[in-house]
Amino acid sequence: QGATSTSGRIDQTGGAAVDYVGTEFLTANSNVAGSTLTVRGTSGSDTIAIAPTTVANEGRVWINNGTVITANTVTNNFGTIDLHGGFGSDSFSITPIAGINITAQGMDPTASDSAVINVTADVEFVPTAADAATVTVTGFNPVSLQTIEHVTLSGDGGNDVLTVTTPVGSDTITYTPSSTTVAASVQVSSLVPMEFTGLGATGSVTLANTGGARDDTLTYNGTAADDTFT
Repeated sequence: QGATSTSGRIDQTGGAAVDYVGTEFLTANSNVAGSTLTVRGTSGSDTIAIAPTTVANEGRVWINNGTVITANTVTNNFGTIDLHGGFGSDSFSITPIAGINITAQGMDPTASDSAVINVTADVEFVPTAADAATVTVTGFNPVSLQTIEHVTLSGDGGNDVLTVTTPVGSDTITYTPSSTTVAASVQVSSLVPMEFTGLGATGSVTLANTGGARDDTLTYNGTAADDTFT
């Protein structure tokens, strides 16, 4: 994105750069299968959103309510959309897309970038570093989070199953419920923390270890109210 929310620059491998100004909508297509579309934010704090359209394998991206970029309107050759936050404290709103892998990179600074993943089916959360994780919603391509320090899974109340998968080896999982029965925070050791909400009244959380062994320790915190542990 450029100096205004409806300006920016388009560059491509082997091609000349194209600047645009006052543009509300752009379409992006590639002639090469398996291509990656990279969308970069500004040097400030950005709000970056991505979501599917009503057409299969299409995705829309917009930054700070600016130009809407729609990928794969003619071909389905963009297999990955890579979102770069830049240098501010960036916020990502991500709705997974069937047929397109999504990568979100908060970049610098390394303590204040956040991502909300909109969940419409069963979901697996796999933390891999203090600022990285993979989120896979059933029926959609995975979302890879890099240099993202805060993750929220936002359900639609569909009574979904959340699986938190820990790395191979021994970890401590800290589970802290909120004041409602459908929200909590989960952190695996010192890996990126995650909050979830809106799984539904009969939604559930499953804890799993990548290696399949029972190596982990669960710390289940109570609330400020009178709790019953069963």
